[in-house]
Amino acid sequence: MKHDLVLEGNAFFNHSFQHCCIGIDDGKITSIKKVLTGDTHHRFSKELILPAGIDVHVHFRDPGMTHKETFQTG
Repeated sequence: MKHDLVLEGNAFFNHSFQHCCIGIDDGKITSIKKVLTGDTHHRFSKELILPAGIDVHVHFRDPGMTHKETFQTG
């Protein structure tokens, strides 16, 4: 199966970092395998891929101007 997008590199999968390919279709992860093909293929050699990872460390316009952004808008 050919995917819309394939990300290849060291991804956190099954409780450890493994070299794999992540197939994405319509913005959703549809498969994770050793080798995949896609219309667009990105290889990451030094970066780590964290599927569904969220960076919860934010500053909401700190220092200063905190009145311009709230938890809801950030």
